[in-house]
Amino acid sequence: MADRPRLPLWKKILFSVAIVTGLLGAIELSLWALGVPAAGVEGDPFVGFAGNVPLFVRATDDDGNGVRVTAANKRSLFNIQQFAESKPSGTVRIFCLGGSTTYGRPYSSETSFCGWLKEFLPIADPATGWEVINAGGVSYASYRVARVAEELASYEPDIFLIYTGQNEFLEARTYREITEVSPILRATASTLYKTRTFSSIARVMGRGPDHGESTPTSSDGLLPDEVRTRLENSIGPQDYRRDDGFRAQVLDHFRFNLERLMKIAGEADATPILITPASNLRDCSPFKSDHRTGFNEDDATRWRLAMEELVRARQGGDPSAALAAADRALIVDPRFAQLHFVRGHILTALGRHDDARRAFRNAINEDVCPLRAPDEVTQLVRQIATDGDVLRIDFDRLLESLATDGIPGADLFFDHVHPTIEGHRRLALAIVEEMVDAGLLSLHADWGDDTIDDVSRSVTGRIDDDAHGAALRNLAKVMGWAGKTEEALRLVDRAIQLGPSDAEAHYNRGLLLLRLGRDGEAEGSLLAAVRLRADFAEAYYDLALLRQSREAFADAESDYLQAIKLRPRYTQAHNNLGVVYERLGEGERARASYRRALELEPDHADANHNLGWLMARKGEGAEALPYLRLAVERRPGSAPFRQSLAETLEKEGFAAEAQEIREQAIPISGDGP
Repeated sequence: MADRPRLPLWKKILFSVAIVTGLLGAIELSLWALGVPAAGVEGDPFVGFAGNVPLFVRATDDDGNGVRVTAANKRSLFNIQQFAESKPSGTVRIFCLGGSTTYGRPYSSETSFCGWLKEFLPIADPATGWEVINAGGVSYASYRVARVAEELASYEPDIFLIYTGQNEFLEARTYREITEVSPILRATASTLYKTRTFSSIARVMGRGPDHGESTPTSSDGLLPDEVRTRLENSIGPQDYRRDDGFRAQVLDHFRFNLERLMKIAGEADATPILITPASNLRDCSPFKSDHRTGFNEDDATRWRLAMEELVRARQGGDPSAALAAADRALIVDPRFAQLHFVRGHILTALGRHDDARRAFRNAINEDVCPLRAPDEVTQLVRQIATDGDVLRIDFDRLLESLATDGIPGADLFFDHVHPTIEGHRRLALAIVEEMVDAGLLSLHADWGDDTIDDVSRSVTGRIDDDAHGAALRNLAKVMGWAGKTEEALRLVDRAIQLGPSDAEAHYNRGLLLLRLGRDGEAEGSLLAAVRLRADFAEAYYDLALLRQSREAFADAESDYLQAIKLRPRYTQAHNNLGVVYERLGEGERARASYRRALELEPDHADANHNLGWLMARKGEGAEALPYLRLAVERRPGSAPFRQSLAETLEKEGFAAEAQEIREQAIPISGDGP
């Protein structure tokens, strides 16, 4: 019997693909008939999330109408907003998306560009009903902004205003293998993500991008539903390390999310408007600088000599010589961010403002803790807008046009990235102008400078100076924690101008001045704090500490006693009071203070050492040893503690142990001396 003719390989492949495609199509159709939803517009193949709590929830207003309102569990990161469940006829609904700048930090939505738009648009085009909803989330990066946009797409949006790019490096995350996959495979994966089949499998397995409840940490590598920044979970900017590979992945992810946002807007039939992020160039130094890879001892020597010459030249008022020294250092290490920042100021002094602007931009680009958008981020925003023929506001260039010498600084920013109220106002006006050019609104005949001024006066007249002062004071605390002492001092000075009776602002100013070594001014600020708030125990304590360091022991005693009166269980104040009593020659009162500290905190290292050493010097060595031993145990890196113990051991006849204590290597730790 003759053999059947064999099918060619290409036909076998074609039949196999047809069978699989038909099967998947049948499954997809069945799931559609059963009402199984597909996943979002496009999944994020870079990161997953451990929860999916909506930003807006259903509610009823006072008139019984259905509305959407900011969910209670989102209000720590978002402004409270409300809008109608069903968009009224003739209304243009605008959602403002982004991070804390969109939110309006350090204030709130009222003085953000969204708040200004809410005031300007009804005057600019009163024939249209306008809804402007602030959906900016504090510390939200583009991948979180895209998730918010997916939700907003179902709320009848007309315009998405998108200001993102400053927070891309804020959260610690590990990119999955998808970042190394080709664009074709990545596109295929994203397409599959949108199917009901994929959604069903993911839900059953509990491994979809939005499963389960939000958890503080995730063993499967998913990001929590809400932001937990690296700075919140670390000791500060010094926790960052230079990682060019990770940076490239972040930028790739940012591009993906911008494209994703454009697709979400397109499928919702909304007009996207991209805004380039702007940063404080002149008055915010880099958060962290590191030397380049391969920086060796010879480089260090050349670097030190160049930097010494730079400092001498600047102190001598010779910017040309300072620039020459900076350029020599730049040859040794072009990646040290702080050098670019200093060089920018030197170039400014020489009147070379374009070169200075580039130097300040380089300082941002080389910042190891990139809390300001590097050039690549801004370029991507422009590129995505150009490639997709998307409306764009060049906010960075707008502020450059308004800034002194074309270099934005403290005149336009509160801190590293948050614009002043005037900066937000200018952005809102630029958006109005762009909307007019795009045919999105028709200006009323009355719109002009006088009308704009009237609206501006109305908004600024509603500002609560005390509330804004408190917001600046809190921002100053954050900047101080991040090591930005000069920047924090400028902020707290503004806060005191707005709220001169804010005791905490004066206290924070005192602490910042202490850090800068300006003790006399610091004492004045701390005194102002306790005069304004008589129950301010912390201010009394720090005032006492300052006076103790200046050997004003009687005043220090009085301040410590006041701090203890206000907070009887203030352990460190009791200990420090004991030190003051010793300096005043009142040994027994010192002993009593140390013992009180140990009653409150038996393992307190300082109090154990101070009491033990006092006893040893009084001839009570045997009784002192347990305290001194415990002090060393609690703080093994303290050389003075070990010396006190060794001397006491020697006097008590334990010479060998004393020698052993002296010879032991002191552990490397952060708790010395």
